[in-house]
Amino acid sequence: MLLNQGLPGQGLLRALVLLPFILPGVVTAILWRFMYDPQLGLINSVLIRFGVLQDNAAWLASSDTAMAAVIFVAVWKGFPFSMLIYLAALQSVDRSQLEAATIDGANALQRLRDVTLPAIKPVILVNIVLTLILTFNYFDIVWVMTRGGPQNSTHIFPTRIFETGFGQFRFGEAAVYGVFSILILAVLVALYVIVQKAADSQRRTA
Repeated sequence: MLLNQGLPGQGLLRALVLLPFILPGVVTAILWRFMYDPQLGLINSVLIRFGVLQDNAAWLASSDTAMAAVIFVAVWKGFPFSMLIYLAALQSVDRSQLEAATIDGANALQRLRDVTLPAIKPVILVNIVLTLILTFNYFDIVWVMTRGGPQNSTHIFPTRIFETGFGQFRFGEAAVYGVFSILILAVLVALYVIVQKAADSQRRTA
């Protein structure tokens, strides 16, 4: 919403917001692994300085925090993709409807709820399904940061398949995981096609 307001320096701000998405996944994982380092990492340094933590935390070495830390990095890496989709959708919202709602006395929250969100609802649904498909295959970030550890707490389907097949040489079990992975992705792809067709239909009738 902020990037759609036409503020000064908007082009530079959009470029900065896109930076996480541009970085390769391996580079992102290495960067954040150093930032999470319990002794030299920036995360602990900042949190201790502001009194949030008393001692250094081993974010990636504890099964209680490792998954949350990896999820945060995955969100940081992937949110610019959703931002671009939503920004394009916001720019297609009918300005006359927003102006009419303003004239009728609707505040910013009401315009968002009653005009903007209904207008971009198909795009939101498509983006949710597409994001599920993309994040399902986040192998590089998880593998470089934690290799599925500690105690298998950060394994996802791709890392589990790789570890089982090429780390433990249990190829039959890895193949079973692979089949389940294909089935899940097939369901997500089918859902994406359905949602995309519904969005295209709504666009043509609008």
